[in-house]
Amino acid sequence: MLVNYIEDLGMILVDHLISESDQPELAWTYVPDGDQEGFKWENGKWMHIDKVFTLKLEDGQAPVGDPLMDPKGNKNEQKLQEKTDKNKAKEGNRIPLNYDN
Repeated sequence: MLVNYIEDLGMILVDHLISESDQPELAWTYVPDGDQEGFKWENGKWMHIDKVFTLKLEDGQAPVGDPLMDPKGNKNEQKLQEKTDKNKAKEGNRIPLNYDN
């Protein structure tokens, strides 16, 4: 089950759970159903968002992110460099973990 703060969205994502055996009184029967709920900090409190992602694909259509290559396998060098720069900037803002304490 996912419970995580997603910096790019500025919110906490939580898997939406349902009872796999249609017995909601039994907590151990709950499993993620593929949807995500969220909590976004607004006006000094966490606001619940019932359904974060509303995109629906047509039958047989696969989800596609932001590909770095075109359908022929050619790299988009500019996009690749932009992603690299973005990842480096994230790494530079990380607070180092101290495992000695």
